[in-house]
Amino acid sequence: YMATVTFKNDTTCTLAGNEINVGDMAPEVTVVNCNPMLQNETVGGAQECAQLVIVVPSLDTPVCDAETRKFNTEAASIDGVNVKVVSMDLPFAAAKFCSTA
Repeated sequence: YMATVTFKNDTTCTLAGNEINVGDMAPEVTVVNCNPMLQNETVGGAQECAQLVIVVPSLDTPVCDAETRKFNTEAASIDGVNVKVVSMDLPFAAAKFCSTA
């Protein structure tokens, strides 16, 4: 089943891949981490606890910065939740973001 999204100007776009719904297991992917620097890390798939995967284009934008900080703050109060942020930033830029948190 392929999902669609409709933009403000009523343009409809079909999304590639399978739709993920609440409660579904996220597909397992490998990303490059910033801590430890340049190490592969698995996100999604079967894990020990619930995962909150925050996906943003860049941590160096005001909206993505605010979204990431808000989700991290809110999730910190929930036991058994592991927060992962995935962005298109280079690991060095992500490390800079983390150092200002």
